[in-house]
Amino acid sequence: MNYSQRIHGNKIRINENINFTFWKKLTQIFEEMYKNDYFSKKYPIILPWFEEDSYYGSTIEMFYAGSTYKCNSKELSDDLAFHIGDEFGWPLKTQKMLSPKVLNGYQLSTKFENWMPSIDQVFDLIEFFYSRTHSVKVESINYEGDLGEFEKFNILSFPEGDNSAKEDFSEKVNTLLRDARIIYEFDSHAGQIKTIISAETKQLINNALNNKLFYHDAIYQEMLQNACNEISSCRRKESYEALKKLWDAYERLKCYFDPKTQIEKKDSSQKIVDLFSETPIFQIEVSEEMFKLSKLGNKLTIRHSETYQEDLRDSRQINYLFNRCLAMIVLIQDQIVATNKTKKFI
Repeated sequence: MNYSQRIHGNKIRINENINFTFWKKLTQIFEEMYKNDYFSKKYPIILPWFEEDSYYGSTIEMFYAGSTYKCNSKELSDDLAFHIGDEFGWPLKTQKMLSPKVLNGYQLSTKFENWMPSIDQVFDLIEFFYSRTHSVKVESINYEGDLGEFEKFNILSFPEGDNSAKEDFSEKVNTLLRDARIIYEFDSHAGQIKTIISAETKQLINNALNNKLFYHDAIYQEMLQNACNEISSCRRKESYEALKKLWDAYERLKCYFDPKTQIEKKDSSQKIVDLFSETPIFQIEVSEEMFKLSKLGNKLTIRHSETYQEDLRDSRQINYLFNRCLAMIVLIQDQIVATNKTKKFI
């Protein structure tokens, strides 16, 4: 952490996209992990077994036969192509060759230009490499060859329960994401890239999901739980779906007073507004906000899918509306709880 971060804190993370500099630095992290043999458990090269007195293999190599000594880059490359895309292999590329120019029948010198994958592919790569990362213990073997020369190779073992390599991986990736001011983080517990949510949003989620008064409504709880789980996705499509699920939960909460028709639902909403009658000015604000949320849900592609509705195309807009709707849900839940407690003492 540099001086300005220590004194003023981290810069606001506002970038939704990555650039070439980010991609190049990320490939350097992957290359460092490869050199540290963190991928060798998944893609091992193993010392072969030799017959005793065989021409092949030294005595020391026979002694360590069956042991892993390095990473199989060919298998790693094939796995990258299979899981991420045919254009990927090991080592990862940061440049591509331009079509050669020909002048008077002669091919001019080869030229390259910077190349980087899409943001989805970059995040897929982070999750791919993390899932294949294992801590390693290295034993360096020095021995004298058959011709009197000194040789060296490493024998690798992989301690069970040692997560230091994964921790190292996630720390480096998260530092890079933070320094690039990108609105995503790597969740090492889930092994996934997720959208950063603020401490305030995390608190709202905690409050919304831990209100025991509403546990009896399993459908409402499932809507709320799914929405809060999915909002942290790094993919706009999934966070958009989270917003829609949250809006469904909000509309169901407005039915707290058990309406049987759409008309009665309006009465139920009004009863919720009436719960705030002790502070008339704030009650008006609540009423207006509930009306605005309903209006937004109908005008934007949130609650329905009409041709005249507008789609949300920006993750920041999705997160803003998610926080706004979630704050109203928590406020209503807390007010219902407070009202019920008051009634018990009357």
